Amino acid sequence: MWQKILALFSINLQGNLIYKANAFLWMLTDAVPAIFMPLVWLASYQGRANIAGFTPSLMVTYYLAVFIINNVVGSGIFDEVARDVREGQLAKHLIRPISYLSTCYFSNISWRIVRLFMSLPLIVIGFVVWHNYLSLDNLNLGIWFWLALLLAHFLNFTISYTIGSLALILVETSSFFSIYFFFNFLLSGQIAPLAMFPSGLITLATYMPFRYILSFPLEILTGQLSTSGIISGLIIGMIWLGVVTLACKLVWNKGLKSDFAVGI
Repeated sequence: MWQKILALFSINLQGNLIYKANAFLWMLTDAVPAIFMPLVWLASYQGRANIAGFTPSLMVTYYLAVFIINNVVGSGIFDEVARDVREGQLAKHLIRPISYLSTCYFSNISWRIVRLFMSLPLIVIGFVVWHNYLSLDNLNLGIWFWLALLLAHFLNFTISYTIGSLALILVETSSFFSIYFFFNFLLSGQIAPLAMFPSGLITLATYMPFRYILSFPLEILTGQLSTSGIISGLIIGMIWLGVVTLACKLVWNKGLKSDFAVGI
């Protein structure tokens, strides 16, 4: 079994290395907030010691962490799944000794590795440019952070895989991903820390899955949460992971029963 997994991972890694230019362009897109948003916020302090509990140092650290964590937990597998369905390529995967889910997962992992590797120069540049502002001594890199990061990784992948699987029923799923991307960008903490948002929006984000894709591990990393807050967040995030996993199984089973492949 492990030999099959390693072979699958190696094949996907080699395939993703072909598209280095694509990875570089996506990496530049992700790097924009880490480069420009600290400048915007630093200009906004106007001598104030903090904004919503964020010092200038913590704000810069936050956006650099957003860039790094996005490269770890991000997933665009929905497009690959939807394409396989539309082009009739899914059938060949279903008869292979490795499940289609495993194929997609290791494809996503290999893509993450390629992008993270290519992002290293920009990460180094970020540390050099912002070294006077970075606050690294107080970062919480304990077990809670890694559990939250693992949860974010699986939750984001499962949501992306589920949206792609909708192609089995609806054929075209890009509009669903656009809606998801909008709310994810707004409520996951990418555009700004959730602590900056109005209280009502913070409450909404607390019970939505988007927070647990990025903001939750960031809140742990930057020391914004108590132990009870971390535990309750992990519980809510795991509930969402279970809900999305169940939804994925329902979509997959219903889609396979319909037994159609557009590309055949």
